[in-house]
Amino acid sequence: NANYIWGRWRSATLSELIGTWPARSAPKADKRSRGWWQPTLPELRVARRNARSMERRKQTRDLSKVC
Repeated sequence: NANYIWGRWRSATLSELIGTWPARSAPKADKRSRGWWQPTLPELRVARRNARSMERRKQTRDLSKVC
């Protein structure tokens, strides 16, 4: 009898990404294979840029509902 747990990853918020410290070095293969690792600065920059874009889209969408 196997028990399964289902989960779903969510994207980090901009405030979470801003508060995240980058890794000093790139993660090794074992950490990447487990599915979670501390991001490097270049990875954080991309994620922060995407999160800012998502927030702007959400604000624009919310403002269009008001009008």
